[in-house]
Amino acid sequence: MIKQILIISILMSGISKISYSQNEIEGYWLAGEGNTIVQFVQIDIGAFQGKIVWLKEKVDKEGNSFRDEKNPDELLRSREILGLPIVERADYENDTWIGKIYSVKNGRTVNAIFRLQGDDKLEVRVNYRGFKRTQTWYKTEKPD
Repeated sequence: MIKQILIISILMSGISKISYSQNEIEGYWLAGEGNTIVQFVQIDIGAFQGKIVWLKEKVDKEGNSFRDEKNPDELLRSREILGLPIVERADYENDTWIGKIYSVKNGRTVNAIFRLQGDDKLEVRVNYRGFKRTQTWYKTEKPD
């Protein structure tokens, strides 16, 4: 009986570690050069979306909200950057999240791999036509 309880406990701890691991991306991440905070939320089992929830500079020189002006779709160029989902979907697979990330700087959507580096760092690797770039995002608190 004790052996069975021990085996069940070990199995349950393994299961909870797996389900916890896929959710570790949830929360707020200071992205890029520290000008943006992206919040990841779960949208499906093992799938997450990341949207911009804070900008260091909230308005341009004229006092207008920043818009998605570089978007290749003309109909989307008027949408505000704040609140914009830049990671539509990232799926958890083998300690990484694989998806696509949208760059408001150039209007491109590129392949991305997100991998935790400890508790408070997220390595973001992008690949576009053979060009590879890696950024480190840092876990942060909910913005004001």
